[in-house]
Amino acid sequence: MSTTEEIMDDVSPDELDLWAGGHRKIGKPSNAEIESYDRRDAKIVEIATHCTASYSQTIRHIYYLCSGLGLVGKDHGKESYWYDMVKFAIGVARWNGTLAWHRIADDSRPFNTPAYWDDDRSFLESAVPAFAMDKWKGQSKRVIVCVEKDAIMGMLSGLCRRYHVPIMSFHGQASDGGAIYTLAKYIKDNWIGKCDLVWCLYLGDYDTCGCLIDRVAFGDPKAPTESDAYSGKLMQLLYKLVLEDCDSLAGMPTVMYERIGITPYDVKHSLYERYLLEANNDSNFDRYVEDTNEIEGFPMVWSDTKVKGKARGLVPATLGVDALDHVELIERTKQAIKDEIDLEAWKAQMDNYKTERGKLRKLLL
Repeated sequence: MSTTEEIMDDVSPDELDLWAGGHRKIGKPSNAEIESYDRRDAKIVEIATHCTASYSQTIRHIYYLCSGLGLVGKDHGKESYWYDMVKFAIGVARWNGTLAWHRIADDSRPFNTPAYWDDDRSFLESAVPAFAMDKWKGQSKRVIVCVEKDAIMGMLSGLCRRYHVPIMSFHGQASDGGAIYTLAKYIKDNWIGKCDLVWCLYLGDYDTCGCLIDRVAFGDPKAPTESDAYSGKLMQLLYKLVLEDCDSLAGMPTVMYERIGITPYDVKHSLYERYLLEANNDSNFDRYVEDTNEIEGFPMVWSDTKVKGKARGLVPATLGVDALDHVELIERTKQAIKDEIDLEAWKAQMDNYKTERGKLRKLLL
């Protein structure tokens, strides 16, 4: 029996019905209900403590665990009722000391602080760890990690620093002036003539909107034109930026991508079965149905959402990237990065780096 199941072992079906059976009734709850809700909040904190024992996790991931266990219900569409309930319980626990603050991976927020040193020597010593060389020099490929959400970016930033890989968040979209332009300009400014292929590793929700981000940025295989099918707006904008500076596209790498999470395999995996939701009835719904119908064994879930006065019935399932815990995110991304590395060229560059760092130490010390 797993630890999460042990936490839930003494919870009765009646309690689960009260906790996750529906939104709270309007009016003052009874003393018995208050005691029961407090017990549920304590269970939420127990789950949070368990799943953050080794790595910090997002509140969204903890919500997935709690909803899967029946501690809270499942939000649909843009609802946040049950997520907010988990968020509130975790917030109280952090303030009262039951749950350490660092256990929760919050969304990335910029925080600029002034730099200072004690004297000139401390400044020179601080420059040694900051010294870096391009670990990918001599490689025919470069790698970029792209994520849909800021919190996922924060969880993977340390890994990307170690492997000298840029990472960026699409903030839930891939607009022309935002993520796509930033990516295209980075590739143009840093990698023209230095590599043949740029490999974008992508992590995002597998749902109607999440899959649209893929198609917009990296290309739609069902697009009527070849350029849209194989390049998407990222490659098209890269062409434009390069031609603005010169008359030739010589040295411009091909940009390709791989969705490493959430994948159809994840949606189909029994490990994530209890976290599945139904596809939203938005403007991308019909395309999502079409695409998932082509995937053998893709799961269907029941939806009571009304469309033109009729119940929709069975619809394709969706799964959020927050269903993957911190360990899985790191291991999956690490392996995908390592798969693109030429080990011989990597070792040669690391040896060169160690030599140059040694020279710098002798010079400063």
